[in-house]
Amino acid sequence: MSDEKTNSRRDFMKTTLGACAACLACGSLGNVLAACGDGTYNFKQLGAPVTINLSDYPALSNNGGMVSLTRSVTGFRFPIYVRNDGGVYLAMSGECAHEACAVTPRSGGFVCPCHNARFDETGRLLSGPASEGLMTFPVSVSGGQMTIG
Repeated sequence: MSDEKTNSRRDFMKTTLGACAACLACGSLGNVLAACGDGTYNFKQLGAPVTINLSDYPALSNNGGMVSLTRSVTGFRFPIYVRNDGGVYLAMSGECAHEACAVTPRSGGFVCPCHNARFDETGRLLSGPASEGLMTFPVSVSGGQMTIG
C-alpha cells in the first residue's frame, strides 16, 4: 500500500473522528445519528424550556384541542404538538423515532408518512416499524402561560 493512500485514510479518519467529537461536545451527535435510524432518538431534547401564552392558542381551551408549535416558536427541529387531554396538557414531538421523519396528524392520532408507523393522540405507538412512541415533554401551566420542557 502506498504512503499516499495510508496518509489519505489516516487523514480521513482524523477528520471524521474529530467531527464526531465536536458534534458530541456540542450535543448535536444525537440529531445526526438519529437521522440514520440507529436508536439514538433519546439524545434529542429541547434546548431550553419554551413558554407560550395560552390565550394565543384558543384551540387548547377545548378538550381534545391540539396545536402544532413550529420551530420558530420552539427552536426544536420538528413541530411539537400540544394537546388538551381533558384539562391535562400533553406535549409531544412530531418526529417518528424510526427514521426521524415528521409525523402527520390524522383522526385519532398521528401517522408517519415514511414507513406508516401509527401513534395514538397521546403519542403512544400503535404499530411499527417504529419501536417507541413519540417523545414527550413535561408541561406546566401557571397564570395563563404554559411551559414545555
